Amino acid sequence: MKRLGVILCEVFEEEILYLLEKEDVFDKIIIVNNESSKYFQYMLEKKFNHEKIKIARELCSPRFLKRESPLEILIYILPFYLHTSPQEIKTQLINASKEIEKHVDKLLLLYGLCGNSLSDIQNLLKENRIKVPIDILLDEKKEIVDDCICALLGSREEYAKELYKEGGTWFMTIGWSRHWDKIAKERAEILGPEHMEQLAERLGIKKLDGLENLKLIFDHTKYKRLLALELGIENNSEYKSKCEDFASCLNLDLCYRKGTLELIESAIKESLIDL
Repeated sequence: MKRLGVILCEVFEEEILYLLEKEDVFDKIIIVNNESSKYFQYMLEKKFNHEKIKIARELCSPRFLKRESPLEILIYILPFYLHTSPQEIKTQLINASKEIEKHVDKLLLLYGLCGNSLSDIQNLLKENRIKVPIDILLDEKKEIVDDCICALLGSREEYAKELYKEGGTWFMTIGWSRHWDKIAKERAEILGPEHMEQLAERLGIKKLDGLENLKLIFDHTKYKRLLALELGIENNSEYKSKCEDFASCLNLDLCYRKGTLELIESAIKESLIDL
């Protein structure tokens, strides 16, 4: 009996749900129960038979999570807002890896460099005595992808091409459309209340909520274009509506382009080869 451990950000929820259903190679899908996995748990229960799903509420000892099927996947979802803190994202990834390594034969980290926050993550995991083999999300040149956007564009070249067209580009994905308000809150906290109040006063904004926080941040950083990635798996009307509202509220030009799941799909398949 083999078990792959996958640690991912909330931003990839829909993509992983789609690939689990499409490929259907795992006999058992186990999800670690935490605040960030609630939506994923709900969607698993809608898409799969209950016999195929297990909720892991206890990770202290392997005896609490016995292997039951020939090929299993153990999924650990980390919160989206960690993108705003390089040290916190490292700490949480290391802690999650420590928690599940005793339960798996290999770890796959569905993360990129995330603004170079994770450029040394593989060495850090070894320093923290993570003993199972570790794979990370790579591009076609076998280099760690820059971030989740790069992963869904398919390459650094495609990423650079879009930024060359318009440097002030904010990218939108299904995950970003669902969780952007968390980033707005965290970034506002990083800038600090005094700085945010100064920006609000300059723009004549009286009440600072999630959207107003983001308006201030966008004004501060000079974003001009919203580029929404379409993967063909999203609820098209709901996604487009969210993108249109987002672009309208923040006065951004809205454009769409096709994205891809090839890098994520390849990462999972390659992790299974020598499991």
